Amino acid sequence: MKQIIKNSIVLVVLCTTMFSYASEIVTNENDDATKVTLNDVTEGSVLSIKDVHGLILYKETIKVSGDYSKKFDLTSLPDGTYIFELDKDFEIKSIPFNVKRNVVNLNDENQTVIFKPAMVLENNMLRIQKTILNSEKGLNIKIYFENGDLVHSEKFNNEKLINKTYDFSKSLNGKYKVLLSTEDRTFIKEINL
Repeated sequence: MKQIIKNSIVLVVLCTTMFSYASEIVTNENDDATKVTLNDVTEGSVLSIKDVHGLILYKETIKVSGDYSKKFDLTSLPDGTYIFELDKDFEIKSIPFNVKRNVVNLNDENQTVIFKPAMVLENNMLRIQKTILNSEKGLNIKIYFENGDLVHSEKFNNEKLINKTYDFSKSLNGKYKVLLSTEDRTFIKEINL
């Protein structure tokens, strides 16, 4: 029963975070500027502009929590598809846009949110929690020892909420690297025992 309550609280917090976080991207045809306004950003969040291959064209660390607003001239980018990406504490929001003949068109309906996994090590127990959204196809967990040996591998395909605990109390002392992969993203946590 306690586990169900914990899982419910995690889902409520994640959903609240997702819906309380609004953004607006407006293209102004008069001065070729695209104004990006992000509400409720936190200090340390990272705003990037990437091409479809993941190459970072612009990157800025948000210095002040609250509302963020900035104009970008994106008309000089080569024709193609790009992404505004906001990397926050617990989520990554991606907003695609296209540039064609110096005209910027937003694909606001195709924006996505990926929730980052929570990984906590306490008393040699590693707890991993991850919410899998409909757009994500699953989660792969791989744990490597410091010499590069694969210690554990596990794949989750049809679960919406992953809540997994790994017991390291009988493991060799040393450094471990935990890789969590979901589609084209990999999250890494290094732990020392």
